[in-house]
Amino acid sequence: MNSAPAESTPADSWRAHILGYLASLLVISQMVLAILVERGRYRSLRYIGVLFGVSAIFLIFVPMLTLRRYGRVEPGKDYMQTTIVVERGPFSFVRHPQYLAYMFISVTFMLATQHWLVIALGVPAIALFYLYTLSEEVRLKEKFGEQYEAYMARVPRFNLVAGAIRAARRGRAQRKGSH
Repeated sequence: MNSAPAESTPADSWRAHILGYLASLLVISQMVLAILVERGRYRSLRYIGVLFGVSAIFLIFVPMLTLRRYGRVEPGKDYMQTTIVVERGPFSFVRHPQYLAYMFISVTFMLATQHWLVIALGVPAIALFYLYTLSEEVRLKEKFGEQYEAYMARVPRFNLVAGAIRAARRGRAQRKGSH
């Protein structure tokens, strides 16, 4: 088994960005369709969709503040230009909270409308965001090396439940270690 890190090329970066743009275009298409089609028939699914939507808002905006505050971003740089791996806030639960939020937005529209076309756009959007995340992880391993690989071992990519359980266990272990 080869343990050497995968290196990305400019072509890989270009392909990854295309994935992200396509996924975003699909979600925007879902938004437009959600305005044009009737609400979904099943109220309980619409309410679950609202929960996904509220969660998405949190998972989009809180990471921006977290990265800016704890990522040692140089003055004048974008919040995404961190110089260290951030493991606080939502990043202590999942490695990619903002991409998870975009997936949640897609699910929100699927559940709110329950329309076949919105669902048909949402499924590939989620898959494309997932694939984009995989390429992003290659870039982050190149940028941060072993520090990011250790972070990957501690924090799941998207599983909020597993991430919350692991974060609670880490917190408990840290409290025991400090006594």
